[in-house]
Amino acid sequence: MNYDLLVELKKIEDIYSQQSESEGRHHALKNASMQVRLLLQNITASIDNFSSLATTYVSKLYFEKSLSQKSCNTHETGNDMENAPKSCQDVKESGIHTIYPDFKTSGLEVYCEIDQGKAWVVIQRRRYGTVDFDRSWEEYKNGFGNLTGDFWLGNEYIYHMTKYQSRQLRIDMETFEGKKVYAMYNEFGVSSEEGKYRLKADMYSGDAGDALNVAGKIHNGQMFSTYDADNDIYSSCCSCSYKSGWWFGDCLRANLNGKYYYKHETVPGTQGIVWYTLSTSWSVMKFVEMKIH
Repeated sequence: MNYDLLVELKKIEDIYSQQSESEGRHHALKNASMQVRLLLQNITASIDNFSSLATTYVSKLYFEKSLSQKSCNTHETGNDMENAPKSCQDVKESGIHTIYPDFKTSGLEVYCEIDQGKAWVVIQRRRYGTVDFDRSWEEYKNGFGNLTGDFWLGNEYIYHMTKYQSRQLRIDMETFEGKKVYAMYNEFGVSSEEGKYRLKADMYSGDAGDALNVAGKIHNGQMFSTYDADNDIYSSCCSCSYKSGWWFGDCLRANLNGKYYYKHETVPGTQGIVWYTLSTSWSVMKFVEMKIH
């Protein structure tokens, strides 16, 4: 009902009631106002009924339209999924892509690097020092960071990517002095979480030196450790001391997940992002990237 009209009508009734000189005139006016009130109620009810019918009709149209679109989208999505990339091998340009491997059919965002026709999946990058790599077991399992900057893809995804066959691992490094080197491992993989994501890194080549297989401090074959999951073979927690998750042994000759130190900062001992065979002075890295093919 139109509330404002009723209020005004009530005001008129009050005015005329006060001005009426006879009881009969007042009753006549009151009866007339009641008729007007009933008329307004009927008009309002009719408007409400029409509005309800219109809303129902429009909703029905939208529902039928959504069903039609859903049917079309399902058909198109089915066709799209058949052509969706399963790995970086199926993309043409470097950058962030969503791939649909068998172990994650809902899609996995990765950074693909296409170099001379060879497709790599980047699993780790340190460039800006904006991401803290002193993370928990679960965080290293599922991954963290930003694919356009510093990140760790995730141990569980690395495991699935290397589950059925060894992959090539390439590690590109650059010191603050501008020296660029690389280390290549033609047999790389990690075990399942039950095996603590144990590292396999064999058949080295490159000019950085094989820091993962230095006698007495071998990382190859070690289980992954974090501050809340100490799986190293040292008497104390290497991950706690070196502020990162890594394949620590007793404790390290390489740590690409160490704290990022800038050039002007003083690096305590063997802290930081280090690769022992590159320099006897434990130079920290300005840039490092790990990728598999």
